[in-house]
Amino acid sequence: MKHLTVVEQGNLAEVMANVVADKSDSTARKYSQRITHFAEWIREIGQPLSKRTVGAYRRDLVAHGKSPSTVNGYLVAVRALLREAADMGLIPLAEAGHMASIESVPQKGERLGNWLSREEAQMILDAPNLETLRGKRDRAILGLMLFCGLRRSEIVSLTKGHLQERDGHNVIADLIGKAGRVRTVKVPVPVKRAIDAWLIASGREVNDRSLLFTALRKGNNLAEHESLSAQAIYKLIVKYAEEIGKPDLRPHDLRRTFAKLARNGEARLEQISLTLGHARLETTQRYLGTALDLDDSAPDAVGLKL
Repeated sequence: MKHLTVVEQGNLAEVMANVVADKSDSTARKYSQRITHFAEWIREIGQPLSKRTVGAYRRDLVAHGKSPSTVNGYLVAVRALLREAADMGLIPLAEAGHMASIESVPQKGERLGNWLSREEAQMILDAPNLETLRGKRDRAILGLMLFCGLRRSEIVSLTKGHLQERDGHNVIADLIGKAGRVRTVKVPVPVKRAIDAWLIASGREVNDRSLLFTALRKGNNLAEHESLSAQAIYKLIVKYAEEIGKPDLRPHDLRRTFAKLARNGEARLEQISLTLGHARLETTQRYLGTALDLDDSAPDAVGLKL
């Protein structure tokens, strides 16, 4: 097998730029460092890029004393590199998938995450000033993250057409998430009302192809044709987190909080998994015979007020 162009300097820069495009500054730096480390390691050993090589890289990281979580972090960056290279036509899709299927290093014990309690989650939901256009928009975004477990990258891509009715329930239909996985997520009535309040206040003329959320300039002025970025959502989460005394909170912690609150509200584990669109969702459905239940869904069990 030939050396694949993904590790050549010119192509690497372009692929890496696409990988980190929608990530926060700190996350983008971490991905860039890890992808660069992998590319340099590949060049140093002089071996073609293959699943065997990726496995050797994993073993080398372990041999150098890196913790399982750190090694797995490097592998996440490598998988992102391979997926993006495949999207750009630098690697055949099947080869990229084969290489990316390298297993993570098993971790012992229980990982400590950063979650909000129900009281803290309610505080951050109540933080936006609903007298302003920005506050209405931000409240709707927070609602989607805490009630529905959406990623910020998913929120910025939402269109009006995603909001549909299925079996008498409001849903976000056919949402394309991580690694191209498609799922449908129930939207509780309070969240739908918050979204409607933002759309009405914005005064925008929207159709099914219109983005649900747009950027705002200073003074709460609508930037009607300027899409909202994932970085903008990152900043607004950090802002409200600081206001409630949780300066270490980050956007993905709201996704964790959704899962915890839904579980505490006695949502079934498989319903939480379906709502989050986790990687093993198809396997879960196949083995358990479960499907999305809109009458008994994870978002209904969160227990917050909006």
